[in-house]
Amino acid sequence: MKKNPLIFSLIVFLFLSGCGSGRGGGDQTATLAVSLTDAPACGFDQVNLTVSKVRVHPNANASEEEDGWAEIVLSPPRKIDLLALTNGVLEPLGTTPLAPGHYTQLRLVLLPNTAESPLNNSAAPTGGAETALEIPSAVQGGIKLIHEFDVADGKRVDLVLDLDACRSLVQKENGTARLQPVLSVIPQEVSGEIRGVIGMNLSSGPALVGPRIAVQQEGRVVKSTFPDQNGKFILQPLVQSTTAGAYDLVFTAENAATSVIQSVPVSARKTTTINAADAPFLLNPSTIRTIRGSVTPTTAILRARQTFPPDGPTVEVRSINLVIDKGRYSMSLPAEAPSLGPTLRPDVAGRYTLEAAAEGWTAESRPVTLSGEDLTEEFSLLP
Repeated sequence: MKKNPLIFSLIVFLFLSGCGSGRGGGDQTATLAVSLTDAPACGFDQVNLTVSKVRVHPNANASEEEDGWAEIVLSPPRKIDLLALTNGVLEPLGTTPLAPGHYTQLRLVLLPNTAESPLNNSAAPTGGAETALEIPSAVQGGIKLIHEFDVADGKRVDLVLDLDACRSLVQKENGTARLQPVLSVIPQEVSGEIRGVIGMNLSSGPALVGPRIAVQQEGRVVKSTFPDQNGKFILQPLVQSTTAGAYDLVFTAENAATSVIQSVPVSARKTTTINAADAPFLLNPSTIRTIRGSVTPTTAILRARQTFPPDGPTVEVRSINLVIDKGRYSMSLPAEAPSLGPTLRPDVAGRYTLEAAAEGWTAESRPVTLSGEDLTEEFSLLP
């Protein structure tokens, strides 16, 4: 299983269109156009990044000082609240000419925080004030992504950089947060989307609290979003199922039992609609229990997964990358029966597998059962 898969859904479209002279034999050039979007960030009301440029290079090992970079330069640099870009919203960043050829490295370059502009990159915890976002030295030359793609003379290639804020921010005990970027690449020409509507009230009537919809594969979140005020949601871009396989659609909320639609297909450049606006998907109410404890090291991600035997999926219900400096955590989970399609599964109620994982450490998993009481679980990972 991948450790530290990249967290703040930052989506970058790379439009490569032919038009001029360039590398790779021939006199055509391409155009690189970049747009930005994001998935929800758990525990934060704002996640602001000030983007100064996007860079692309044919050499995966090229340093930031080497020649041969093509760049999109934002002038002036643009401060963007990533959490305003959820549910399919995109923010164009600009374009640049690009020579045909083979490329392997992308970098998203941020304007650093300074004494004059201390909040160029910032975050606001839920209910808290905006504070400076700590940028590790490893990404100050640009958030690096290795992904091979070819640009032919006169052709266009669309890529998507997906940076997930929920797993890319680590909250510290002093109220600030550190950027720990987690990202992936999706070829736009082989991707589609899933759309639908979730009821904004529980099946029993009360309002739904904190609804979230995720597409997953084998218990790994591929993409997630919050619905709009009417319950509508869009999950895109998603690699077509003929390439990546089908997706499990997972519905969660802070006061609801989990619900899963298994094996939803996605086709290239098409929309998979799971329901009509007049038939919203309803979640059932649930008692919520809390698991508390600590994790060492503090860079760990803690996930709670639920499995539907004998041949159903395993899905992630909650994850926390907000382990504060001393390693304490608190995770709330539904104790009532989840649904798989139209079927309630009381045999799975309150049964989870907790997994703590951190890059460079051995992951640790253990089963837990939530019933009438909250639990305490301590994790100490081995190198």
